[in-house]
Amino acid sequence: MTVVLALDNPSPESGPRSTEHDHPPMAERPSRAALVDLRADRLSYMADMINELQVMAHETQCHTLAGILRLAHAEARQQMQGRSP
Repeated sequence: MTVVLALDNPSPESGPRSTEHDHPPMAERPSRAALVDLRADRLSYMADMINELQVMAHETQCHTLAGILRLAHAEARQQMQGRSP
């Protein structure tokens, strides 16, 4: 999306103006496969981070927090496998 700002003559009515439609051209949009891969990568990264946090919480004897993070880790793994409640 290309945005042109009117800086020479600012007025309350002027604001960002788009020179194109709100959606980028098809060539700039990621493919469905790329979006699926991106989602999988992000979920994997989140699951790893949540697992590390869960270990830290357990080591500091924050049992409730460790339990919540264990559930969050399980949810991230389920989302990775395409299962959601």
